[in-house]
Amino acid sequence: MPDKGTQISVEDLFYNSSVRRNALRNGSDEFSKIYDVVSKYAIHNYHVSFLLKRIGENSMDLKTNGCLAAKGEGKCKENENFLLENIGAVYGNDIKKELERVFIDYDEKLQFEMNGYMSNSKFTQLKQMIFVLFIK
Repeated sequence: MPDKGTQISVEDLFYNSSVRRNALRNGSDEFSKIYDVVSKYAIHNYHVSFLLKRIGENSMDLKTNGCLAAKGEGKCKENENFLLENIGAVYGNDIKKELERVFIDYDEKLQFEMNGYMSNSKFTQLKQMIFVLFIK
């Protein structure tokens, strides 16, 4: 039997808090906030599969595969192709093609290392800046 993982259902999140409920104007506003949180988890945990859909809808709003193909090989966390696939699933494949890898090896003096991606100067489709930062 395949692993089903964890399912989280969110319904009537602020039903008893009128101030918070009024701050979220409608269901799509509430869903966009949920999508934002789930998409950041999906990028940070790219070795895990994420599915997000609205109740009553047939199609997925967000679907990431994780590293099911490499399961058991010990390469899941190390293979950054899964990270790029998740970035493409969240922000679109166009941005995925324009990402440049940024990497700084561990520096003993500073006790610092960095690994990340940023869009190059060719990518101009977004009218806003999106900055996603994860610190381990």
